[in-house]
This record gives sequence, C-alpha cells and structure tokens, in this order.
Amino acid sequence: MGPGGLITTLVLSVLLATVVSRLLGVRLQVGRSLLVGLGGLAVGFACGLLVYYGRHPARFTSIVLVVGLVAAVLATMLLMVLAELFARPGRADVGPGLPHPWRALRRVVEDW
Repeated sequence: MGPGGLITTLVLSVLLATVVSRLLGVRLQVGRSLLVGLGGLAVGFACGLLVYYGRHPARFTSIVLVVGLVAAVLATMLLMVLAELFARPGRADVGPGLPHPWRALRRVVEDW
C-alpha cells in the first residue's frame, strides 16, 4: 500500500469514527477515536470480504465495498461503545468537539 492508500485509510477511519461518535453521542479522545475507527474499518471490511467471498470467490465488486462499509459502521459502533465502557471514570477530559450543525447554523443566524 502506497502513501495515498494510507492517507485514504486514515481519512476514512477518522470520518467513520466521527460519524459513529455523533450517532451514538459518545466523545472519545482523538487517539482513541482513530484507533476505534481503524479497528472498525478493518473488522468491517474483513467481514464484508468473508461474507461475499463465501459465495463468489473469484470476483471483487462494489458490493464488497458496500457490505464492508455497512459492517464497518456496525463494528465501529460496537468498538466505540466498548471503548466508552472500559474507559476510566473521571478521565474524560475531551474538548468541546464539533458543533452540532443546526445549533451552529442558529448561532450564525443569531449573530448576523
């Protein structure tokens, strides 16, 4: 894998972890979030390959990516909940994070 593939994987895992953390309402530190995103991406695409290659071992099509992405979202959700569950209490010194889109838009309109 070249540098482009590594950058794409990192960006995809950060995006996946960000979306999942917003869906679950969980805030993790950046390092943990990156690890959870990478783990979810790896587990999800491995599950996608296992499910699809069991029936069609000779072809790699876009359905593998779709199944892998859905499985990656589910695996990332599971890993994010487990990371939050096993986190030490009182150690959640996380910054404010990304603003909620509707609240941010409302603030911009109110300030304008």
